[in-house]
Amino acid sequence: MKVYKKNLLGLTIIPLILLLSGCPKKLEDNGDKYIASIYQALVTGGIGPYGDGLTVYEISVQDSPIIDSLTPKLTASNIANLAFEGLSDQDRNQVDGVVVNLKTTKGQTATYSYNSEILQEVSQKAALFKKYSEMLIKQDFDGVLAMKDPDRNYPAYRENWPEKIKELESIYGKLEGYMPFGIREFKNSSGQEFQFFGYLQFERRHFPYKMDFEVPNDQDQWSNFLIRENLR
Repeated sequence: MKVYKKNLLGLTIIPLILLLSGCPKKLEDNGDKYIASIYQALVTGGIGPYGDGLTVYEISVQDSPIIDSLTPKLTASNIANLAFEGLSDQDRNQVDGVVVNLKTTKGQTATYSYNSEILQEVSQKAALFKKYSEMLIKQDFDGVLAMKDPDRNYPAYRENWPEKIKELESIYGKLEGYMPFGIREFKNSSGQEFQFFGYLQFERRHFPYKMDFEVPNDQDQWSNFLIRENLR
C-alpha cells in the first residue's frame, strides 16, 4: 500500500501497529536534538524499512505539553521538515519520506507521513523563513520588507509590524531569537502556498508569528506576514 501523499493537507494517518515492524533502526542526531529542544519532548528516530518496499526516516515525539497545545498536523509537518533537513545528503537521497509519530501526554497517538518530493519543496521555502526570521532578530526590518511580494496586498500588509515588534519589546524585553513550530499547506488563487509558524522569543515571553510563501514565486519573496497571539 502506498502511504505517501503529494501535499501536506492530504496527510495519511496510519495504524500505529505498522510502525512497530521492521528491523532495528539507525539513530540520527542532527534534526532530532533540535526537535527535542523546540518541543521540550522525548524524541527518537532512525532510518528503516516501511510498508511496501519503502525506506523512511521514522521519528517519534512524545511527553511534550507544547505539542498538546498545538494543532497536530501543523506540528507534524514541521517535525517532518526538520527531521528531513537534519539527515545527511546521503540519507536524504536514500529515504522515500518521513513518518512522524506523535503521542500526547494523555496517551493519544497520531501518525503522519510525507514523501521526499514534498519535503524538498518545503525545505526550499523553510530556508527563506529561517533567513527572514534571522533578519528580524537583527532588526533588519527594511531588508525583510524589501522581499515582500508587491503583487500581494493582504490586510496584514497594512499593519506596521516593525512597530508591533518594538511594542512587544517594550512589554516583554529584547527580541532574542525565534523558534519554528508549525507548517501548513494552503491553496489560493495563485496555487500552492506554504505557511510557516514560529515564536518570536522575547526575554520574558514567546509570541506567535507566521510567514507565507507561494510555491510558484521563484523570487524569494514572502506573500504574507502576521504577528498574532492565537496563531497555532
